Amino acid sequence: MHHVKNRIFEYENRCFRATVLMYKDLKIFKACITSIKEWAWWSFCKQAHVIVQKKARTVARLLQGESCLLVDSNKITKNGVICRLCSSGQPEDLAHLLFDCELFQELRNTLWTNVQSEAPFAMLTDTGLMSPWQRTVFLMSGLGGVFIPEWANLYDVVLEFIYRMYKCRLRQEELTQP
Repeated sequence: MHHVKNRIFEYENRCFRATVLMYKDLKIFKACITSIKEWAWWSFCKQAHVIVQKKARTVARLLQGESCLLVDSNKITKNGVICRLCSSGQPEDLAHLLFDCELFQELRNTLWTNVQSEAPFAMLTDTGLMSPWQRTVFLMSGLGGVFIPEWANLYDVVLEFIYRMYKCRLRQEELTQP
């Protein structure tokens, strides 16, 4: 019986990966979700308050490319997808928002300090060596894709970091709308 379940799981996993390949716009999703299993953020939310669940839904939308960021929104400007909120000349994607956009530097520093205070030393060392894209994938995957209950406080501050950074960007978008 166990052998049959494994074969069915392998088949379903291959179908899942093949389906995901068809979506060119799901760049961050493809980097974070590599097999059929419960997303670490949902595992965290089972133990959490409704407010945390709302934040995780926002993170799920970001994972699926549903955002106001230029690379996701199809609002190509005269400069393409280059961030119009700062002078970096970088594309406005989630990694840029979370770790590079000059406009959000102060908020980023405040929120990231909270993450650093909860993260294990080895994780801080590793994330410090990652590119902004790799760090974003690590965070969006739920800290590597496997839920660890002992890290509940860390999940909470990481979720708050992603959520607040995006909400701040969303407010900025609302301010620039005619």
